[in-house]
Amino acid sequence: GRRIVQRRSKLKDSGPGLLDPAPGGVVGAGESYEANIVRELEEEMGLHDLQLKHVAALWHESEKDGRFWGTIFSAQCEVPVDQLRLQRDEVASVELMTLDEIRSTPEREFLGCGLAAFNKYIEATNGGAGK
Repeated sequence: GRRIVQRRSKLKDSGPGLLDPAPGGVVGAGESYEANIVRELEEEMGLHDLQLKHVAALWHESEKDGRFWGTIFSAQCEVPVDQLRLQRDEVASVELMTLDEIRSTPEREFLGCGLAAFNKYIEATNGGAGK
């Protein structure tokens, strides 16, 4: 299967113009991880009513990205990419990529924390099989 990969807006403070294979965002005060991903998917791409499946928790720390703790969800989406409603100050474009295409793209083209979430997803789902 193919995965939605965002190209971040050049207006972003963090990782402008980079690819992000893990849509999401900062959890607000008192907001659950699930409420956050529901809100972010709606805001960034106009996606709603998805059946979310919890995959794994994630801790990521790097010099470039700093530190973050998060949760990874997966969902099936049947909406054609050209029908997504993108929030242009967050997402410049969206493309569909296979796991192999994501893996073969140079790491420098990805947001580090997004790539860390993708790698954790692959690890937690036995290589992304059937997901």
